[in-house]
Amino acid sequence: MKKIFKYGAWAAGAIVGVLLLLAGLLYFPPFQRWAVKQVAEYASEKTGMDISVGQVRLEFPLDLGLDDVKVIDKEKRDTIADIGHAVARVRFWPLLKKRVEIDELTFKQAKINTSD
Repeated sequence: MKKIFKYGAWAAGAIVGVLLLLAGLLYFPPFQRWAVKQVAEYASEKTGMDISVGQVRLEFPLDLGLDDVKVIDKEKRDTIADIGHAVARVRFWPLLKKRVEIDELTFKQAKINTSD
């Protein structure tokens, strides 16, 4: 019976360790750059616009800081947004359900065109 508890504790510890490692990876700049590139490409494809992000920082605890965000309409070659710095306050629990909910979106040095 003691062996079952011992192995169970090791398994639980390993799971917690992997989760902590993944959470720590989000604060690792090379991983952040890779993730932003993937997200920007996906968003560009889905919106039909050219979206680029200069730098991303995960600001504690889950605030997402974006620098040098540019959104350009591919058809009209018109700049829709040129944002120096943006911060998105993201809710944690909906992320577990594969949904993104943003409580607050803050822009600094932003030039935004509504296009239509």
